[in-house]
Amino acid sequence: MTRVAVREEGRAVSFGDLDGLVAQHARDLSRQGLSDGAVLCLVADRAVDVAVAVLAAAEVDAALLLLDGSAPEGERARVRRQQRIDAMLAADGDGLEIHRLAGAPGNGAMPGGLLLRTSGATGEPQIAARSWPAVMRSASAVGTALALEPDDVVVSTSPLHHSYAVNAALLPALLAGATFNRPPVPATPERVASAIEAGGGSVVMSVPALWRWYASADVAQLRPRLAISAGESLPRDVYEAWLRSHEHPLCENYGTTETGPLTVDPEGVPGSVGHALPGIAIEVAGADGDQPGRVLVRELDGDPYDTGDLGRLARDGRLCLEGRASERVKVGGTTIALREIETVIEEQPEVRACACAVPDARLWAFLELEAPVDQVAFRRRLLQELAPHKVPSVLRPVDGLPRTSSGKIARGALAQLASAATPAGTA
Repeated sequence: MTRVAVREEGRAVSFGDLDGLVAQHARDLSRQGLSDGAVLCLVADRAVDVAVAVLAAAEVDAALLLLDGSAPEGERARVRRQQRIDAMLAADGDGLEIHRLAGAPGNGAMPGGLLLRTSGATGEPQIAARSWPAVMRSASAVGTALALEPDDVVVSTSPLHHSYAVNAALLPALLAGATFNRPPVPATPERVASAIEAGGGSVVMSVPALWRWYASADVAQLRPRLAISAGESLPRDVYEAWLRSHEHPLCENYGTTETGPLTVDPEGVPGSVGHALPGIAIEVAGADGDQPGRVLVRELDGDPYDTGDLGRLARDGRLCLEGRASERVKVGGTTIALREIETVIEEQPEVRACACAVPDARLWAFLELEAPVDQVAFRRRLLQELAPHKVPSVLRPVDGLPRTSSGKIARGALAQLASAATPAGTA
């Protein structure tokens, strides 16, 4: 086959060539006894390498851990302390070479599957494992739900070691016979436009922070049939900004590192992340009146998994998310939803982004600003939208909010900002 399977800066590999690379790497792994549960590790810098490593590891039923290519050595050392690794994979021309680690036990160490680190948005990142049958099943379901065809080109701006990039973009594209087109990093509007101009982009997947950028840039090449946001809730103003200059709506998908993709919403209904994928059951436990419930998911006949997210199920079965359970906190004995407050603050014209926390007895709002704020006038406006106990006691402008590599707010780091802060305003 001469159709391109994976395209990235400086390289394009056809389906035929990709099949050959996968078969060769699978043979090399088997010859070295690295199959049936051996633990492999790849620093995920290049899309072709990730595709070859994932497909070959699945063929020999090895476990594959994908690491952040930008992580410093100290972080990689912490990962090695978390997870025993039998062999490191490294780029070697068009293929991958295998570096067996001394003392590694080899086969049978753990079930074969994909190992990914969680984002660390609420604490120390952990390693989540999913079996290869589960990985391939959900990737196929995503491709079907998005109606991917061989003439589609899927663009993803997420880092290659993230579930969103591998499970929701790379594998669904390849299983559908479509092309995966990886833009250069960082994925600025200009770089994404250049990648699409060179290799196409009928389906583009990114995160809210970048969609805000793309919507304001109004890049001519960025006119996909499906524009998909995931990773965190899509702010309404970003959705509306996109619609003002684009024919197709901005859709939301939902999933977790632990479970892989869970929902898709190709229709782009605002406030919804869509319906559950085939084989996935979603229920919301404990929803009562105006209080959302915890989102529980189950694959096939498996046990329910508590995602830690809060939401509601609409009458038509669509899932509507309303933040994380960890984002509901008590202030003065009253439970408040941090995301509700952040949404109201982000609607103010001076604010680019906001994250709230309760690092002490007070509610803090950390603000990325487009322009300086007048404290008194700003609070007066908030009091028109929020009950008094929901208006932050402390407003703290910051140069940048702490974020994970996927663009999520690193809420565990907000307390450190507070401890180092001189408050810009207190109530």
